[in-house]
Amino acid sequence: MAMLATFLNNEKFNELIKNKEFQNFLSAQKELVADLLISGFNLSEVSVEEKEMVMVKVPVEPIDLTGELVKTKAVDVQPLNTDSILATVTDICSEITGYPKDMLDPGLDLEADLGIDTVKQIEILSILKEKYHHKIEDNFVLSSTPTINDVTKYLLRA
Repeated sequence: MAMLATFLNNEKFNELIKNKEFQNFLSAQKELVADLLISGFNLSEVSVEEKEMVMVKVPVEPIDLTGELVKTKAVDVQPLNTDSILATVTDICSEITGYPKDMLDPGLDLEADLGIDTVKQIEILSILKEKYHHKIEDNFVLSSTPTINDVTKYLLRA
C-alpha cells in the first residue's frame, strides 16, 4: 500500500495523468476495448481510417516508481531467422490459446481453423509488438496474416 501511495504522489506520474493527450489516449483505448467486448465484431472489418482515429501517439518518457527516468539499455540483437520467429510465434499462440504447440500447424488459419477470435488475436499481436516492435507497422492487423507461416513471413520482411 505504501508503494501505491508513493506512486500516486509522484510528481512525474501526476504530470502524466494531467496531460490532455494522455487522457485522450486512455479514453480512446477504453472506448475501443469496450466496443470490442460489447459488439464482438471482427477487427479485420474495421477500416484503417477508423483505426487511426483511435490511435493517439503520446510521447511519454517511461518512469519507475521512484520517479527517475528509466534508462534504456543497449540490447545485443540476434539476427532473425525463419525458425526462431516461427518458434516464437507458435509459443505465443500456444500461450494465449492454451493449445499444445504440436497442434498449432503453421499452415492452419488462426481464425477459421483454430477458432482464435479477435480478442485473442489482439492479445497475440500485443505480445508480438512488444517483442518485434521495430518490425510491426502501427496499422498492422493480425487477421491480414491468417496463418502462423504468414505472420512469420511478415516479421521477416525487410
